[in-house]
Amino acid sequence: MSLPSIIPNLIRLARNSARADAAGLWLLHSSGAHLENVVCDGLPEEFIKRVRKAPLGLMACGRAVVEKRPRVVPDILCDPEFGDAQNSPVRACFSVPVIGQTGKVYGSMACHFKQVHSPSQYEIERNEILALLIAFALDEAARTPQTEVAAD
Repeated sequence: MSLPSIIPNLIRLARNSARADAAGLWLLHSSGAHLENVVCDGLPEEFIKRVRKAPLGLMACGRAVVEKRPRVVPDILCDPEFGDAQNSPVRACFSVPVIGQTGKVYGSMACHFKQVHSPSQYEIERNEILALLIAFALDEAARTPQTEVAAD
């Protein structure tokens, strides 16, 4: 898969701006059945193995996509939707949907923390802006036939 080269930089910017321990991008699989992690910055491999394919409507990323709004999980240990991921070093996360200009939902971007964490409204809005930039890059890439933008 070929993503626009700016996207990993935007994920890193989201992580650094939120003072998060990690961040990632999950895109809707071409089948539309689930989200798939395509960019990670600092996410532990054991966590990625458990959430590489995120179900739609579950966990922060899946819920952000279905509901088309930010989702906050201040303590993963208290959220039964995280199942196996509860045994990882990731303790909290928040996710924002990545929505293109035409309303197409590409996926979601999330920031992860090793400690219980609730982001401020400013942090959520900042990540929404970064998600808009990611969506813009994906929209532009979709106009170029040789560039794939969905996870396979």
